[in-house]
Amino acid sequence: MGKSMISRSMVLHLVLATALTLFLDQPANATRIDPYLLEELVLSADFVAVVECQTAGGLTAGFKVLESFKGPKAGATVALQWAANYWGEQFPIALCGERYFVTAYKIPPNNLVSTSSGEPVPLWWRRIPADFCFPLMQGQYHLTPEGEKGDFQKTRKMVQALLAMTAVEQEAALLRALVDANVLRQRDNDAKTDVLKKSFDGLKTVEQLVAELVRLAQEDQKTWGQSTFRVVAKGGMAKTMAILEKLPQDKNPWTAAQQGWMLDSIRARMDKRKAVDEDVTLSKDTTPPTAERLALWRKTILSRDSEDWGEAFVGLTHHDPESVVEILLKLESSKGERRERDINHSLASYFGAECGKAREKNLTALLKGRDPWVRVAAAVYLCFENENKGVAALKRMTALEGPPGGWAALTLARRGHKDAVPRALQLFPKKWTEKDEAENFGTVQHNLQNHLLVLLSNSAYAGKVPQYRAPKDKLPTSESLQAWWMQSRENVVLRDPWMEVLSKQKID
Repeated sequence: MGKSMISRSMVLHLVLATALTLFLDQPANATRIDPYLLEELVLSADFVAVVECQTAGGLTAGFKVLESFKGPKAGATVALQWAANYWGEQFPIALCGERYFVTAYKIPPNNLVSTSSGEPVPLWWRRIPADFCFPLMQGQYHLTPEGEKGDFQKTRKMVQALLAMTAVEQEAALLRALVDANVLRQRDNDAKTDVLKKSFDGLKTVEQLVAELVRLAQEDQKTWGQSTFRVVAKGGMAKTMAILEKLPQDKNPWTAAQQGWMLDSIRARMDKRKAVDEDVTLSKDTTPPTAERLALWRKTILSRDSEDWGEAFVGLTHHDPESVVEILLKLESSKGERRERDINHSLASYFGAECGKAREKNLTALLKGRDPWVRVAAAVYLCFENENKGVAALKRMTALEGPPGGWAALTLARRGHKDAVPRALQLFPKKWTEKDEAENFGTVQHNLQNHLLVLLSNSAYAGKVPQYRAPKDKLPTSESLQAWWMQSRENVVLRDPWMEVLSKQKID
């Protein structure tokens, strides 16, 4: 695989303390993006190709390049990374044998419009290097055999034609695509639509398209000022920038601020940044807190209502973990919606990952916690300090009801224990109801389900047995997984290819 870059998950460590202070009272709000057109993605991406997954993964997966339009050539292997979305797919996965058309970047562009914070997602703390990354919720298109032979043929021809153009021709093609999407479609039901479309008919050069956009904005700033500004800012390149820089002020329909923003946007696209060096690591604040600060944290952590509770939890986890153990031991299972019930999983996982002193002793103490999430998290992270003791605890905890017991079984299966797989399969329901499906999405259980599918996919690949595939248009169920497992278990080689790097990081 090629030169790695710093993982997005590494940056999340920097904001975790803030997130912990916020997650107790978060509004459920969807993430919104400003989606890029396919033409934008193809022209701006560093890697455009058809790939096949060879190493299943969540957030990061390994692929073989089957057909390359830009970037690494056919036959190369690459690691690709998703941008996770708290209010969407928190642990997006790719499974062995799946094919995708991808447009990926060394440093992905920011297409985020708005979102809201949520509680920490422990799986995001992984630091698995990747060669290229996807923009949020874009850049990967799953190819079915039917689609690859059908609709994708049109996409392939479009991509090939676009990349065969000169730079100036590509700039004109992108401007035209953005005009279609932002100007012409804005008036689809308007009586003047035909007149508007005719004004752009036959315009092929950058000069012609920009001139018409300027004329339209000058003619009716209220109607066209914003949409024309958007087209020029998102689609302009060298030729457009030269035109804008020479545009007389009395002919410029946009404000000085808009003009500056357009030019900055164009320069940013033309001046691609280099990938971050793979050896960059995050430094932690190792300065010991004062006795007064420790005393304040110990007092603050006693009240979950305190605005500084998250800061106290993080600080004490690093510098006085025994005081945090006392709190975690007393946590009760949370009630309410599933996301709310998952909070203790996040707290205990953070402690397991970041406990700064006497790790084995403190994690062993948490095996007696009241909350099952706390007990299982302690056993999961204890495996990194004393595998025999951690595994023994996990075996006992597979008897726990619900997702905590499933997590214990999944962790054992990832470490090669085949007898734990049937219990792990119970992370999935026997059958799905609409309510179950709606409530499951974006929860710890959902992430564990995806994690299990990744393990089974890599294990099937290692054992050269057919991949599990859910019935058409259906979600996986414990029954269908159990049927596949009974047929395949003798030859399946339980294998988590990410375990080696994660064990070094001591991250689940």
